Amino acid sequence: MTAPRFGFVERYVSGKEQITGIGAEPWHFRYVGYPHSVIMTEKDMALEEYICFLKENTDLRHPYIYNSSKADKIEISYVFLDGGHSIKLDVSEMSPYMVSGTNEGGAILSRWREHYA
Repeated sequence: MTAPRFGFVERYVSGKEQITGIGAEPWHFRYVGYPHSVIMTEKDMALEEYICFLKENTDLRHPYIYNSSKADKIEISYVFLDGGHSIKLDVSEMSPYMVSGTNEGGAILSRWREHYA
């Protein structure tokens, strides 16, 4: 399937109804961005499972490391945003990064650490 390479996942897949609360909808795709779409597809995770996986297994000091076929090393961390407190993220201006909200009190920080063009 090529959709994950472009950042899209099938949102409500068969067999994940208990997790998503929605019946299978093979026409329903959602943009979650690269590399999240590829990781979710490779690990057979619904969006809810992926966010839970990141919450339980990552933080800023212990990111999930994704090595892509494009020779990128991408560090992915869940950042808890609780109580309206400010959080300072250490990101280099020379290294691309992306911060995505989760709509449930957190954000996902993705940092590209190496790139060989």
